[in-house]
Amino acid sequence: MIARLTSAVGESYRIVPTLIAAAPLFFLAPIAAEAVQHAIEWSIGMFSESGTMRSAARDGRRTLAGVLKVSTLVIVGVLVARYWAQGGDLRRALRLDARERRFLFSGVAIAGLVLGLLVFSPGLLSGVALPEKMRRFAPLLLVVLAAAVFQRRSVWAVAGLLGDRRMTVERAAALSSGRPARFTTVALVATIAPPMALHYALNFAARGLGPALLAFVLLVDSILVGATAILIGNVIWISYRDAQEVDAPTSAESHVRLL
Repeated sequence: MIARLTSAVGESYRIVPTLIAAAPLFFLAPIAAEAVQHAIEWSIGMFSESGTMRSAARDGRRTLAGVLKVSTLVIVGVLVARYWAQGGDLRRALRLDARERRFLFSGVAIAGLVLGLLVFSPGLLSGVALPEKMRRFAPLLLVVLAAAVFQRRSVWAVAGLLGDRRMTVERAAALSSGRPARFTTVALVATIAPPMALHYALNFAARGLGPALLAFVLLVDSILVGATAILIGNVIWISYRDAQEVDAPTSAESHVRLL
């Protein structure tokens, strides 16, 4: 399974440029949403030497910008996954039937909750007495907890979002546990955790910088968020596709069984 995981994570990163070339708006939309949030954060002094997460967390404009960003990440992620699931047919990816729209509504709500934990938890936890090491890993722990809660229905929901009518309830339930579920969880975390960690590092490093250097760091961070949105969609599709083969025997194993 390690080789399959490595392949899935590598493919998720490798096909980012392909997707950007095919659907640049999927890349530009989250960049714009992140830029709006950064502009608000800059205006309220979040990146000044004395700026604090606690004061920023209470600013309604930043909260609204955060909701916009999370919504954009979720919608772009779903559409990217649909693009690959539909064989690179962008028109079909954007055209959802009534059943797929129902899955989209529920999927956006759940995924928005999970991503919202990542986006808002640092600010929400700023007033909580926690060791520094625990504070750093709190967002990831919250996401893992949320993933565990929704795991049992996740495959069926993703199948509905992707328009996979071949998936059955029984097959989805089987893929939501055991090795396929572990493969999907590890693939998602291994793909998304590095850019999210870099995102937080850039925002932390931006405090106290001069205007020109601050603008550059925030631009780099916005581009990173755009790439992360593509990565989310890529790994959703790839982990969904590959998880169905996790328990399939290799050619060598099949030969031994035949003997």
